[in-house]
Parts: sequence; structure tokens; C-alpha cells
Amino acid sequence: MGFLDNLRLVKAWTEEARGTVPQWARITSVGPKVGPMTRIQLEVHIGDREPFEASTLEWLPRGVKPEVGQDVAVRETTSDSHTGYSIDWDKPPQYGGAPTPELDRAKEQLKGRAQKSGP
Repeated sequence: MGFLDNLRLVKAWTEEARGTVPQWARITSVGPKVGPMTRIQLEVHIGDREPFEASTLEWLPRGVKPEVGQDVAVRETTSDSHTGYSIDWDKPPQYGGAPTPELDRAKEQLKGRAQKSGP
């Protein structure tokens, strides 16, 4: 197995592991509109952190009508001094889940490889 194959394998494991972590938000208020954008208040649930409030300005896709109490997929973005949250309208909320047996096996394989190539 070559270097690129290993990178692809680790990427697949990472994506599967990411699916076991909750990352969603509940809409707590909608409006007012600011030009073509709509302000939306969210209760954000990411990982094992306590839920927290965040506000976002969203350009709503055609036909989307956000409602209070609606659960949505959320994306966290960070820059030098600011963390923002935006709604990913094309994806379902990710409530997290139990790790799959394949993910557990992958972790063990990765640990074994790390120990073999250790210092």
C-alpha cells in the first residue's frame, strides 16, 4: 500500500468518524430581512460542547422557508479572530451516532501502523 493509498484510507476514516459527532442547529427565530439576506438565530449543537446561541445572515435558497423549531445542518467556520456558523441547506442535520465496527477496526489498524513506524 503506497503513501497515497494510506492518505485516502485515513481520509475515509476521518469522514466516517466525523459522522459520529453531532453537528446540527435548531432555528430559534427568523427575521428580520436585511436586504436579500435573512437573519436567523440558532441553538447550535456541535460535539460534546454545551448548546449555545448563534446568529447568522443567510441567503435563502429558492423555495426554502425556515421555521422556528426546525433542525438544520450547520457548518462552523473560523478565521483569525472570529467563529461563524452557517446553515447547509442541502444536507440533513447530523445528530451523531455510534461508531461502526469498521471505524473501530480502522482505529486499531492505524494504531498498529503508528507503533510499527514509531521512533
